[in-house]
Amino acid sequence: MATSDEVKYLGLHFNTNLRFTKQADTVISSASKRMYVLRRFSALGADSNLVTQSCKSFIESRFDIVLFYFLNICTAIRDRI
Repeated sequence: MATSDEVKYLGLHFNTNLRFTKQADTVISSASKRMYVLRRFSALGADSNLVTQSCKSFIESRFDIVLFYFLNICTAIRDRI
């Protein structure tokens, strides 16, 4: 089995120091792309309620999923120590 300084597991990026900087960069990049789409959508005169709901669906959901996995992984690591 090969060793690596960084691994992606269940969509989360980990490195040997258990730092999540790569994961944060990935999520921020993804959210920025989605925000661009929502800004364009809003600029075309979309209803503000629709833009708000789209933001919750496309952006906030990404942060919620990452936070859920992060907290569960940290708990599992803490329990092993």
